[in-house]
Amino acid sequence: MPSLLGDGVVALISGFDDEGAGGGMFRYDGRNVGQLDGLPCTGLAVENGVLARVLRGSEAASRASLLLHDSESNVTDVAVDELVDPHDILWTGDSYAIACAGANKIVFVSPAGVVTRVWEAPGAGDAWHLNSLLLVDGELHLSAFGKFERHREWAEPGANPASGFVLNLATGRDVVTGLSSPHHPRLVDGQWIVCNSGRRALTLIDAETGRIEAEVVLDGWTRGLAVLDGGLLVGESPGRTEPKGVSASVAFVDRGTWEVAGRFSVPTREIYDIVLAPSELARSVRRSARRAKVRRTLLLPKPGTAV
Repeated sequence: MPSLLGDGVVALISGFDDEGAGGGMFRYDGRNVGQLDGLPCTGLAVENGVLARVLRGSEAASRASLLLHDSESNVTDVAVDELVDPHDILWTGDSYAIACAGANKIVFVSPAGVVTRVWEAPGAGDAWHLNSLLLVDGELHLSAFGKFERHREWAEPGANPASGFVLNLATGRDVVTGLSSPHHPRLVDGQWIVCNSGRRALTLIDAETGRIEAEVVLDGWTRGLAVLDGGLLVGESPGRTEPKGVSASVAFVDRGTWEVAGRFSVPTREIYDIVLAPSELARSVRRSARRAKVRRTLLLPKPGTAV
């Protein structure tokens, strides 16, 4: 598989397995995949030399926390009661925005663990399935499965499979519609690149017209997307009804041809996020895991402490 990662840069991949003990943090250096620790996690954010990662609870509906890693191998566990089924995380400049699908909310949390504000969508429980977040020209955007009223109504028989959208929270306007269980939208050169997960696809959409310019169907539930100069790293997770033992993978999609130019396996059941980070930050995660003797039993530092 071709490698377009620059010197000193790796792709960090978050994974989890709600049916077993799999999951954790992985890194891809352009040649090999290695596991950094075994803590199941979802959203990742790298900013100002700090990696923030959302830890997934033992069940999707359980409350969770976030870990903050720095390049000196320090890690802080920030416990936040409001995090119910947390998915993505994004640094906004003064706080972390965390999409909580189970509560239909975006919770804004300071690095000290203080909830500074909450945005809540209409509907009960996991009505919209809020998931991925991004900033476009300083304005917060989110993707969701649909504007439903009931808990998991989007999964009910008869629900419109193309009800997903990308919303600009600042304007209240849907900027992309007609998506199928979307995740990880990215606006690149006037075009939206979206994990059209329900179609097991990666879709390229013109931002002005909304017209689909290209689409490639991949080998699983598409979730997790990193944009490189010449290509895209896209997570592929097996369906939850597929046999146990089937692992996730990452496909490399060439941005010129919109074809799969290679893929590699990741030893986890599901991939949530893929972000680019300095190699030293990945080594720091590994060192902190060894120092804390972090294992898949979720031996974590007490909230607010560094190890």
